[in-house]
Amino acid sequence: MPFRWFVSIAALSGAAFAAKVWLDGAVERRDENAQRAEREAAERQRRNDALMDVYGDRSSLAALEQAVKFYEKKQ
Repeated sequence: MPFRWFVSIAALSGAAFAAKVWLDGAVERRDENAQRAEREAAERQRRNDALMDVYGDRSSLAALEQAVKFYEKKQ
């Protein structure tokens, strides 16, 4: 009888260990993906802010001409 308990306990312990390892890896991957998404969002916001600074609000003819010159240089 004790051998049966040993096999059952060993199998259960192995399954629990495998589940814990998988769960820890999943949490780590999720955290890394969240950090990467935050960095990408910050970079995208920085680029968008830079473009808005260059193109301006186009409220004046001078701002519009400056935006057109910058756009032509990029092309």
